[in-house]
Amino acid sequence: MPNPISRIGLIGIRQFWIRRTGIWRNRPNSCKSLAIFSGYFLLTILQSDSDCAFLQALVAFHRGQFKELYSILESRPFSTIYHARLQALWLRGHYAEAELSRGRPLGAVGKYRIRRRYPLPRTIWDGEQTSYCFRERSRRALREWYAQNPYPSPRQKRELAEMTGLTSVQVV
Repeated sequence: MPNPISRIGLIGIRQFWIRRTGIWRNRPNSCKSLAIFSGYFLLTILQSDSDCAFLQALVAFHRGQFKELYSILESRPFSTIYHARLQALWLRGHYAEAELSRGRPLGAVGKYRIRRRYPLPRTIWDGEQTSYCFRERSRRALREWYAQNPYPSPRQKRELAEMTGLTSVQVV
């Protein structure tokens, strides 16, 4: 049986719980019910430590226990399938803390400053820098390719997209 947690986003855990347990009504969408469920969930479904730690981080975030969230995320390496969701938790946690301390929502510049002040830990990030939303490895490959042939054919663009992990639209 494939691991069901890998199909669940941050929002979808409650819906998954309802489907899994057969409970359709009278379940408040609260952190308390998620925390109660997490014990059942951990005992019945989760198959690895990464799954358990992911759910613990999710519960800590929804409880507003950001220090606990950060310690969970920094304490152990996670599977790459969780990196995007855990990166979002890391940033949203820091944004929420800053908004609470300032008493107002963050703007684009405030969020940028938070991202620079609190870089992602190595446990939820592969360490490769991005520039203009492209990984450095992809940018280097594009630069080298276009230096040799500034007008590649559609077939060559498809090959370049496969080589860099980008879409054909991004290669154009």
